[in-house]
Amino acid sequence: MRPVVLLFFCLVAQLASAGEVLVLGKLQSAAMTEVSGIAVSGREPGVLWGINDSGNAPLLHAFARDGVPLGAVRVRGARNYDWEDMAAFQQDGEHFLLIADTGDNNGRRAISKLLVVAEPRRDSSGVYGGNINVRKVIRFSYEDGPRDCEAVAVTPAGEVLLVSKRQAPPVIYRLPLDLASRGGQVEIARQAGTITGLPRPTISEALESPLLGAWRHQPTAMDVDEKQVALVTYQNLYLFARQPGQSWAAALAGTPRVVHLPGLSQNEAVALDGDVAVVVAEGRRSPIIAVTH
Repeated sequence: MRPVVLLFFCLVAQLASAGEVLVLGKLQSAAMTEVSGIAVSGREPGVLWGINDSGNAPLLHAFARDGVPLGAVRVRGARNYDWEDMAAFQQDGEHFLLIADTGDNNGRRAISKLLVVAEPRRDSSGVYGGNINVRKVIRFSYEDGPRDCEAVAVTPAGEVLLVSKRQAPPVIYRLPLDLASRGGQVEIARQAGTITGLPRPTISEALESPLLGAWRHQPTAMDVDEKQVALVTYQNLYLFARQPGQSWAAALAGTPRVVHLPGLSQNEAVALDGDVAVVVAEGRRSPIIAVTH
């Protein structure tokens, strides 16, 4: 085992002994090299879904908690322009996956997209495969102009939350999620607040990594449940508690619990799964990390 990898697992093992961080496994699919979003299956316990970043095939990758691949489903007619996050949600008793085609590194996209598909089922051979149609495309613009966004979630009440990247502080936006409404119109994502609890990069951090240093503490993925918000940056996991009846913006304005993730330099995906937050970084054979909460 390489020294760097050995050091990573030693650090995680120390945290795991405190019941805080666990290594579930590694991504074993050769196709999952640029994971940008994950979601927990609402249909089948122990199954996770993942997507790759821009330029990759429009595929939904299914995998187990330990990283064993369970197949892939192609989203028929879709293009992976810049898929950056995904979320699972339920509406009228049916399970759905939302794909956030919201990446915009240069801040030039006048219209971004959310793709909604019914969560796929296993085929007769017990794996996930074939094609699936898009149930709805939600086209939207931000009320204050184009934004790069890599952190998207669906609330239990059925509203989409989006958090901007490359802004200090990051801005929270809200967008309605109505699968029954007519498609075609452009929705407006409206500001709901800002996140002030994330640190700014230091000069040394920016110099250490010219490519990622300036964005080290910017949101790259998000998930929510009734009690909290899980937000990841390239370096840390932030868990924001939410009180009953509290708005999501108010919860994100609070002081988070910060979990440093040693050895992971480009965290891109997070999903809440029961009593753990599952985090995956970009890269081939990325570790799958579970943080208890």
